[in-house]
Amino acid sequence: MKQSIKIHKRADFKITLWYSLTFFISIFILALFLNYRLSHNLIKEIDRFITDESNEFLAEIDQEKNDLKKIQKRFDQTIAGREFYKIYYRILDHKGKTVIASKNFGDIGYRKDINFLTRLKKKHLIKETFHSPYHRNPFRIHSFLFDSTINKEIYAIQIGTYLKHYNKTMSNFQNNIIIAIPLALLIACVGGWLFARRVLVPISKITKEAQHLSISNLDKRLIPSGTGDEIDELIYALNQMISRIEESYLKISQFSADVSHELKTPLAVLKGETERILSTSRKRDEYQDHLYNLVRKIDELIELTNNLLFLAKVDSGQWRKPDDEIAIDNELLKVIDLFQGLANDKGIKLSYLPLPHLLVKGEKFRIQQLFTHLIDNSIKYSLPGGEIEISLKKENGWSVFTIKDTGIGISKEDLPKIFDRFFRVERSRSRQTGGTGLGLSLCKKIVEIHGGKIIVESELGKGSTFTVFLPLVNPS
Repeated sequence: MKQSIKIHKRADFKITLWYSLTFFISIFILALFLNYRLSHNLIKEIDRFITDESNEFLAEIDQEKNDLKKIQKRFDQTIAGREFYKIYYRILDHKGKTVIASKNFGDIGYRKDINFLTRLKKKHLIKETFHSPYHRNPFRIHSFLFDSTINKEIYAIQIGTYLKHYNKTMSNFQNNIIIAIPLALLIACVGGWLFARRVLVPISKITKEAQHLSISNLDKRLIPSGTGDEIDELIYALNQMISRIEESYLKISQFSADVSHELKTPLAVLKGETERILSTSRKRDEYQDHLYNLVRKIDELIELTNNLLFLAKVDSGQWRKPDDEIAIDNELLKVIDLFQGLANDKGIKLSYLPLPHLLVKGEKFRIQQLFTHLIDNSIKYSLPGGEIEISLKKENGWSVFTIKDTGIGISKEDLPKIFDRFFRVERSRSRQTGGTGLGLSLCKKIVEIHGGKIIVESELGKGSTFTVFLPLVNPS
């Protein structure tokens, strides 16, 4: 049964939320920036306007030869037509006393501090925004010094304008922003939701198709859209995962079937031998022979079980390689001595080149098991009169073990499969030689867990060569 997901946990909700939040922060920062730029530019234009008026005022002063009363009359006539930005002005003497002023300047309520003239002498020009206690909107005031050429006196001139229209422009802009941001955010939320739903449609499709996958239809694959985006990459990754699961399942199924088959034969033999013993009375020697056969079959079962347990531990990652230092030449000599008699009995020449003293880290029993399986295989699949040559050498920090025989060889078709579990090149021949099909698989695992590698070269009818590389304890 499909479980419904709460709205706050749904991917489309989270995408929409983060998208809308990011959009809101971005547009809010943009609005602050535009508000600052508009204010800055408007004040800059007003400052330019006041500067022009100041230059015109200075021109009036120059024209009237510093006659302040005439200057006041002429400049009042000049600024009388100013409606958009009304002009306020006054002239102060060196003591800070007002000499002349426009009629409306007193309405500003401007209060200068005691250090005003000192600051003005240092800076020559002061631009300030003054908030009047009598007016809702502030004033922009420019203050600068003027040297009289007639009486050699220094005057301070202040010219300013009312910022009512500036404030109105800023207020209209801010009101528009306040209306536009929620509207844009609403559009972003709706658009983000629709976009998220559209993006997640392929994922919903993938989810539905994945829910119908089971052991019975692992051969099915998800179909990519062909857009080449992340969704297609996800589909490719899922298809690869399904392929690996299918391959693992097939291997497990085959492994289970092979194990059942391998256990069935010795168990059937044990049952048959036991029934034969119990069917009639026999002599003591006959009982011993039958019991010996039973013990041999039980040993085969124990060996098979132990090998399977070892492989299972390695596959599950539970097996840990011991750090014992092993003289690999000594262990190889022990195994060669063990098989020398068997090789002689079969008419096979088993020889080896001088073995250098080499040390590897690992488990002594597994190294012996590796050599045992490889030498045993060479003897099993070599015909009388054949030859087996063994060598051991040091090469670039590796211990290199090579065993070369003149046996029946392996076909090109079977060569890639020989390390698979329970695989036999010839089942009838393997059955005659008593093999279970686990030997080479065990060898490969033993080599891999010791940090090495194993390679094989073989030609049908001419023999095989197995080469094992194991890392040395001290390569130098």
